[in-house]
Amino acid sequence: MDLQRNNLLGSLLYPNINYKKSPLLILLCGSEESGKNYLGHAITRLLKWKNHNVSLVNTVNNTDLENLKISIEFLKTEITFSKSRTDSLAKAGGCKNISIINCNSSTTENRDEICKLAHLNHIQVMFIESLLNINDYSPLSDDPKSELYSYISINSKGIYNHLIDSYIPLTVSSFLTSKFKINVGNSIYLCRHGESIANTKSLIGGDYDITENGKKFGLALGKYMKEVEPNGIPIWTSTLQRTINTALKCQEAAGGTDPLLQWTALDEIHGGMFEEHTFDYVKQNYPEVYKNRKKDKFNFVYPNRGESYAMLTQRIEPVILCLERQSSNILIICHTAILRMLLAYLLDLDKEEATVSDVPLNRVYKITKGDSTNTCEEIDLL
Repeated sequence: MDLQRNNLLGSLLYPNINYKKSPLLILLCGSEESGKNYLGHAITRLLKWKNHNVSLVNTVNNTDLENLKISIEFLKTEITFSKSRTDSLAKAGGCKNISIINCNSSTTENRDEICKLAHLNHIQVMFIESLLNINDYSPLSDDPKSELYSYISINSKGIYNHLIDSYIPLTVSSFLTSKFKINVGNSIYLCRHGESIANTKSLIGGDYDITENGKKFGLALGKYMKEVEPNGIPIWTSTLQRTINTALKCQEAAGGTDPLLQWTALDEIHGGMFEEHTFDYVKQNYPEVYKNRKKDKFNFVYPNRGESYAMLTQRIEPVILCLERQSSNILIICHTAILRMLLAYLLDLDKEEATVSDVPLNRVYKITKGDSTNTCEEIDLL
């Protein structure tokens, strides 16, 4: 990276500042009809999922500068994270505090004023400009200082990036440029596979087929999907036979013939040396391991090449990114741990608390995407 680019990065016009550790202010610009609200919540959801401390400020009655002062107080706050979370941020090179402001307006004058106030507090600034359905707005390209700004501009033809660098800005840029779509109103149906042989024996993991009860759920799922989605719907599964065979039973009842999309990323959390054992076996023979899992379920790693929920969240990120691009309705048949984490992402739930949430067999979760939050309907089929 050349010296000039380094100096201009993130609108940092002052010298000798390590921008990678500076708090980041993201300003969403454009008119109210340009999708700013959706973008703000989508970016906030993604960054929180990646363990960053993020504040989203929507301008309702306050002015941009009033909200900037609120954000500065947040950005300057010292936050203490758990060691595992701090270590993950350090490895990624990310800053702890990020504030996103959905601006009322954006003109040359207030952009300049906002940047000056942010820079006085050693805060880096990045603009995200939506030119979709724009009216009464002064675009960044018309700003005489646009060459000094770090920004992402979105229009009907695509996305333009200017002076985007360092971990967080690049993460946001990648998220927006990977065919991200503003989708409101489409639904994501989530459920576990039908009852499996492992369920009847309380076994951890494995690759077992479904039982007769599991087949009944698959048929009931197909009947339900035929009623609510008469034109058909794509089905995603893991690569394990209990999800695949549930999906095949679903197709049998609904009449579908399209091939299933099987994701390794949707496979159940791996139990390591405890695969195909029971938790009673673990408790009796490895009491310390059992206690450690109870103490910190999210970060607990199953011994001997097993996984943790924390590792699982990274594994399913490709699925999440594809869901953000999905404009049609979709059905995902997966497993307990996967379902908990997908629900946590889509419903803005705490990931660590979600590790103990109840996600029973035979239940379908219908997630409907909204402009700022998603809604969830729970349907028990058996």
